[in-house]
Amino acid sequence: MGDRLIGAIARWAAEQGFTTLKLAVNPDNGAAIALYRRNGFAETDEPGDLMADGVRRELILARELGGGAVGNLGNRTSEERSSLRCAGLFEQFSGLQAGLSGC
Repeated sequence: MGDRLIGAIARWAAEQGFTTLKLAVNPDNGAAIALYRRNGFAETDEPGDLMADGVRRELILARELGGGAVGNLGNRTSEERSSLRCAGLFEQFSGLQAGLSGC
């Protein structure tokens, strides 16, 4: 199920002009990390948010969809990018707990 959901999100995001999917995951959640890595996600150098213990940080993973640098959304304005992230991904895939900055 998770593989199919990630595939659907990746196809939709590519159709919308996104070039990268990025998410945050608890570093202790081995099953989720394995799912994401199996679907082409890799660790980034970006520090995740602090977790509840105030010491550890979330692990940030990203998957390039092709056609540009990480985070590149073409010639869209910052406001358009934010709208696509928030409205598009969260409304169309509201069951997914993926971290998208700026929402």
